[in-house]
Amino acid sequence: MYENNPNKLYKNREKGKLTGVCAGLSDFFGISVGWIRFGMVVTTIFGGFPFLIAYVVLWVILDPRPEQLYDGAVEERFWRSYRRSPSEMSDNLSTRYERINRRIADLERVVTSSKYSLRKEFEQL
Repeated sequence: MYENNPNKLYKNREKGKLTGVCAGLSDFFGISVGWIRFGMVVTTIFGGFPFLIAYVVLWVILDPRPEQLYDGAVEERFWRSYRRSPSEMSDNLSTRYERINRRIADLERVVTSSKYSLRKEFEQL
């Protein structure tokens, strides 16, 4: 199993003020931690006790964020974009695959053409 799963929700104690739950939600969803904290305060005031219980439950069940969650900036950018829109990431990968496939087909066409063989023979003279 993937030990440091970059697609998992963690609590982030480094950026957190109290327990790191809001900072972890901020990291996971790509939203400013200030907005998450504001939303948490507003929902606790108007929603009452259940939201406070949910916060405590998240504090208890979430694992702390590993120090080396991503191998580098490129991997972090990939996982953050994937979390935002998996379907868009899938479309992007499909488009890239099709482009690579077309380039390989073009190369194959050139290499297997009779002109290519003729040029190789002239070069060897």
